[in-house]
Amino acid sequence: MERVQQELAERRTVDVENILSILPEELQSYIKSLLPPNRLRNVPLLQTMDEEVLKEICEHLEPKRFEITGREYLSRDGEQLEKMIFIVEGDLGVERRNIAGRDLLYPGDFYGTELLEWVSVSNTSFPATLPLSIDSSYVTNNDSVLFLTAENLKRVVSKFRSHFSKEITLPSDSQSEVLTSFQLTMLKKVPLFEAMNEEMLKAICERLKPVTYTDGKYIIKKDEPLELMFFVLAGYVVTESYPHVVVRVGEFCGQELLEWTSTTSFPAKLPTALESARANGDVRVLALMLNDWVSVVDKFSFGSHKRRFKLAVEKKTQDLELWLFNSGIPSKRKNEIIERVRQALEQNCDVDVENILPILPEELQSYIKSCLPMTRLKKVPMLKHMDEEVLTALCEHIRPIKYKNIRGRVYHSRDGEPFDKMIFIVEGDLGVERRNSANRDLLYEGDFYGDELVQWVSVSRTSFPARLPLSINSAYVTNNDSILVLTAEDLKSVVSKFRLHFSKEITLPPDTQPEHLTSVKLTMRKKVPRFQTMDEKMLEAICAHLKPLTYTDGMYIIKKDEPLELMFFVLAGYVLTECYPHVVVRVGEFCGQELLEWTSTISFPAKLPTALESARANGDVRVLALMSDDWISIVDNFSFSRRSP
Repeated sequence: MERVQQELAERRTVDVENILSILPEELQSYIKSLLPPNRLRNVPLLQTMDEEVLKEICEHLEPKRFEITGREYLSRDGEQLEKMIFIVEGDLGVERRNIAGRDLLYPGDFYGTELLEWVSVSNTSFPATLPLSIDSSYVTNNDSVLFLTAENLKRVVSKFRSHFSKEITLPSDSQSEVLTSFQLTMLKKVPLFEAMNEEMLKAICERLKPVTYTDGKYIIKKDEPLELMFFVLAGYVVTESYPHVVVRVGEFCGQELLEWTSTTSFPAKLPTALESARANGDVRVLALMLNDWVSVVDKFSFGSHKRRFKLAVEKKTQDLELWLFNSGIPSKRKNEIIERVRQALEQNCDVDVENILPILPEELQSYIKSCLPMTRLKKVPMLKHMDEEVLTALCEHIRPIKYKNIRGRVYHSRDGEPFDKMIFIVEGDLGVERRNSANRDLLYEGDFYGDELVQWVSVSRTSFPARLPLSINSAYVTNNDSILVLTAEDLKSVVSKFRLHFSKEITLPPDTQPEHLTSVKLTMRKKVPRFQTMDEKMLEAICAHLKPLTYTDGMYIIKKDEPLELMFFVLAGYVLTECYPHVVVRVGEFCGQELLEWTSTISFPAKLPTALESARANGDVRVLALMSDDWISIVDNFSFSRRSP
């Protein structure tokens, strides 16, 4: 803006719509990257679109800035999707179906590309109803976006339909050779069909049936019998797994039907669908029905020993891939492991997928062992010496998550919000945004996050705190990251069975045993460097003044830059400091030792010392506290030197 004002001050004519020529090169590049045509080219389906079409779309983009309180939802899960959104400033929150967390999309990102799929379903018309949104999106105050509505997108597509249509038009029945050739091309996209002989593929082609599904209709339903495999001819299909997968024109879904023939349940028991898939807009597909697939298998003796053995290898490989994923083995060495197992199978070795180590080289065995959940758990300080039985129980509750086809970030914890899971990084990294810090940390493969939960479940021998601990920072993943997750609920279920292995609570003897009580307190006090050489009588005097106090979750025990009124020892629960990096004060540890050093300053006893950092209870906490007034009386009674080192 200053550059434009300068040009005007020099009485030059400035074309507001073409200011690039008067700006520095770096600023020109920045502005160009933000212009609507470049935003559109970030969308995969528009990357190679003609300039004329993009220009037409740009004329229909509508800018909007939100000045609101709270959230305004732009789409709702299960409701009609009416617009594409390009984020200009702020962010766009996205709430995924069946997922507790949310994603954030940032400036330069976009949302709602399903609309482009929707307008491309036919060469001649649009579906009667808008596609249904598969998640919810919202903006907050000061967010700024560009809208492209479905109606405006339809206007553009109506003028340039040939540029958008992704419909596959089948050849007429009179062109049987062309038809078969076309279908063969589609079939060969399926891995299991790649090496199949032409005669068998042609038999499958003869049985493919064109089927049409209306908007929102389920083609496959999870956990129900799988009755078909299909190839999309027009429109698109959305799976309801997470992350959602869009099955586009020319792609296929339901390949579990093919794998079924290599299982012991074939043909008596129908296969079960692993995920749901439904039409988003009107959809046309080529379907291979279950009965037709069985007839092909019977006709070609697909169940012969050789073929069954090959399919058994394929099935064993798939089981192995699932085991590697569930066990947190990074994919970078997956192919090497699978190839070793294939070789063993081909040599007629009996391979237990869940115990593959004996058939692998020593180096690969060591690598897999280092990645297994058991090894990951042993890296957590509080679990390092835990019994194998307990760790095995924890391993049974760890679940893997792989993030694919996501834009922006998925947050697993937010600063100040309840923290509900531990995370072990398998591939990629975990971003951690620290409180009061502009920078972020990155945790990598083999690292873990959220061991506060282990502290939290260990606060008592009989019960758990009423509320989850509050997170002290924010943690997120991005596309292609892979993690293992142990939820707070699952951790609680394990601890309930093995509570004695976890409890770190210190139970003080009753007051009726003063000698024993003093002994326990003396042991704790001598952990403080300043007390280690102190006279026993003075230590006993300190013990006599220690007071048991209880703090509820989130309550501050010490606040930075305020008068320091106590030093404390943790009896149960744990305390977090708010310095960076955060320090966890565990059972038997202490905080607030500045109170002791205060006696050697000139401000003693007139002015209380100032706390150097904040410390608050994370979950319910019990402590033994030495109050400032009691410390003063002890110092006075024992003529404690104000200048002692």
